[in-house]
Amino acid sequence: MKYKMMVLTLILLMVGCQKKVEKKSTTIPEPVNIEFTLIGMGNLLGNGSEGIEAGSLWITGQSEWNDLIEKMNTLYAVSDTFIESDIDFTTFDVIASFDIVRPHTGYVVQVDKITDDSNNRIVQVALRVNNNGFEVPSQPYYLIKMSKSGKTVMFQ
Repeated sequence: MKYKMMVLTLILLMVGCQKKVEKKSTTIPEPVNIEFTLIGMGNLLGNGSEGIEAGSLWITGQSEWNDLIEKMNTLYAVSDTFIESDIDFTTFDVIASFDIVRPHTGYVVQVDKITDDSNNRIVQVALRVNNNGFEVPSQPYYLIKMSKSGKTVMFQ
C-alpha cells in the first residue's frame, strides 16, 4: 500500500511540475489610424521654377521646413495661404506631397490616411483629377502635420 501511495505521489508531482508552454500569438496587430492636421494645399504656379520635384517629403526640423517654404515662395508668397506655418518640431513632423507640373489646375494631391503598424508610420498619398481647372501650368501640393513618433515614415 505504501508503495502504491509513493508511486501515485511521484506521478502527481511529475504531472504537476511539468513546464507549461505558452503558445505565442501569431496574429498581426491591426494598424492604428493617426490623426493629422492640414497646413495648406493648392497649386504652385511657377511652371516648375520653384525647383520642387514630385514626391513626398518627411520634414522633421525647422531648417528643412524653412528651406521648403523658401522654395515654395519663389514666385508667389504661397505660404501666406497656409492655415499655419509656425510648426513646433519638438511635437510634430510635417508631410509635404507634390505632384508633377500639370497643364491645368484640375489636379489635386492629398494625404488620404496615416496609419501606424508595429514598425512604421505609413502615409497614403492620392492624386485626384478634376478636368475643370484653369488652363495654366501648375504643380499640386498638400502639406500636413502629424505627431512625432519613433517610427520610420513610409509613403504609399
